[in-house]
Amino acid sequence: MQAYADPTKALTLGSQPQVASTTGAVSPQRRRSPDTVSCTCGRTNMMTPPETPRQFLRRFLDTYEAHDLDGLWSFYSQDCRFPVLERFGIDPTWDKYKTFMTTFIDAFPDVHRHIDKVVTDEEHLWALYTMTGTHLGRIRGIEPTGRRVQYPIVAMYRLAGHLITEADFVSDDLRMMRQLGALPD
Repeated sequence: MQAYADPTKALTLGSQPQVASTTGAVSPQRRRSPDTVSCTCGRTNMMTPPETPRQFLRRFLDTYEAHDLDGLWSFYSQDCRFPVLERFGIDPTWDKYKTFMTTFIDAFPDVHRHIDKVVTDEEHLWALYTMTGTHLGRIRGIEPTGRRVQYPIVAMYRLAGHLITEADFVSDDLRMMRQLGALPD
C-alpha cells in the first residue's frame, strides 16, 4: 500500500493497491494530473481517468449531500449488491436501498462526510469518513432530537466499468445512538 500526502496525486483504480490520505509520502513514479474528468451518460455517472478514487468518492458524497437522488443512483450499476442492508435485516434490493438512503437523508438533511482516508485496489475503494449532521427526522424509531452527531463510517465499494457494483459500510451506530440520547453514555 502507498500513502499520498496530496490526495489529488493518487491514481485511478488500477492494479496496484494505494492509499490516499492526509498523511504519508507521495510516490513520485505514480503521480497523475490533478485535473478531473467526469462523464455523465444517461443513467451512468462514471469515474474516468484521470479522476482519482478520492475525487470520485467526493463527487459521489457531494451528490448525496446535495440530495440529488437521481444523480446519486447514477453512480451505481443496475445489478449493484447491497450487503449493508442484510445486516439490518432488510431485503437487499434497489428499492429497499433507496428507501434506506432516503430515510437517512431525511433524518440528517445537513449530512456531511469528511473523507479521512481512502484505500483502493484494482476493483475496490475503501473509505474511512466522519459523518456529521443534525437529527431533524425520524430514524431507527427515534423522533427528531435536533442534536448534532459525529461518528465514523467505514465504506467499501466494489467498482466495475467505473460504476459501483457493491455498496457496503459499517458505521459506529452505538456512538450515533448515544449522541441522540437513545442510549446511555
